Amino acid sequence: MSEKATFDGVTPEEMSYVTDHFKGHGLVEGDTTSGVATVHGVPMDYSYDNASQLLTVAIREPSERMSVAKIQDLVGRLRQAHDKTAYDELGPGYNHVDVTMENNSGKTLIFAGADVEDGVIDIKVQDLPTGQTEYIFQAKSSTASVIGCRGDVTYQIDPQTMVTISYHLHGKAIHSFTVAVNGQNAKMYRVSARDTEAGYDCAGAYTYMRPTVVVNKA
Repeated sequence: MSEKATFDGVTPEEMSYVTDHFKGHGLVEGDTTSGVATVHGVPMDYSYDNASQLLTVAIREPSERMSVAKIQDLVGRLRQAHDKTAYDELGPGYNHVDVTMENNSGKTLIFAGADVEDGVIDIKVQDLPTGQTEYIFQAKSSTASVIGCRGDVTYQIDPQTMVTISYHLHGKAIHSFTVAVNGQNAKMYRVSARDTEAGYDCAGAYTYMRPTVVVNKA
């Protein structure tokens, strides 16, 4: 049985904005009243009634990438942002993770790679000397992405020991941020993260996390 998300009081202008978003990300057939969208491989049926201003989105095959919570979060933010003139500029801001690292390891931390599953990433700092705290990377949605951003970033403490940062943000409903140290000398270090909650900017048009990763000697 399909899962459904419903939205009351959706104006025709808001619906047009939502439909334009769907068209940019896999709409295969339909208009502003009904259609079938396959977004990132997940099929969805949507219908809109002008008289009642009710929008219904039904997910045919729920998955980790597309759920009722994600649809509710996405459509809610699209409705709030529908009157923005710079539409293309909104997309990257939908979900962004700004990561700061505090290095107390006694070693220079060296960027060792990123595995980005959703969205895009901008590495700000390649080498972080011990005793310094820097804004090291930003991950964010691809332009107008329906999914958000998710991936792993790794920094090397020494050739045998790595710090791995895992992030996932798709609105306040779905977010996670974890950090781990692994490798031959992992017992020599402790890692932690603070400020990992998600929040809204710009009246709900932007969702963010601004965590700080701390690397200490054990």
